[in-house]
Amino acid sequence: MRIIYGSWDPRHAGSPVLEATSEFPSDSCSLQFLILSVCPPTNPSYTQRILATRLFNAELKKRLPKEKFVDVSGHVTSSEGVVKQIYACDGTHLNRKAAELIEDGITTCLA
Repeated sequence: MRIIYGSWDPRHAGSPVLEATSEFPSDSCSLQFLILSVCPPTNPSYTQRILATRLFNAELKKRLPKEKFVDVSGHVTSSEGVVKQIYACDGTHLNRKAAELIEDGITTCLA
C-alpha cells in the first residue's frame, strides 16, 4: 500500500522536512517516505518566494538520498524561476498536467 500526503509552505517558518532528513524511521519498517520538491510561484514578482523554493530544494537535494527525493521542480520551472504556465493552477499549486511528472519521479525513486 502506498500513501501520498504532504504539504509545506515556504512562507511559514521552520521546516519539519529538513529536521527529519538525517534519519528515516521508515527504513526499519515497511513504509517508504518520499519527499517531493517544492515548486515556485507563478508570479515573477514574488522574488523572495522564488529564492526560498530554490534554496530549499537545493538543501533537500543535498541532504536526501537520491531514492527519497522526487524532484519535479526543474521540469516545471521556467528560466525566470517561476512555474511554467502549462503547469500553473492557482498561483501556488500545480495543475493535473504535473501529475505525470510526479508519477515518473516516484517510479524512478522506487525502481
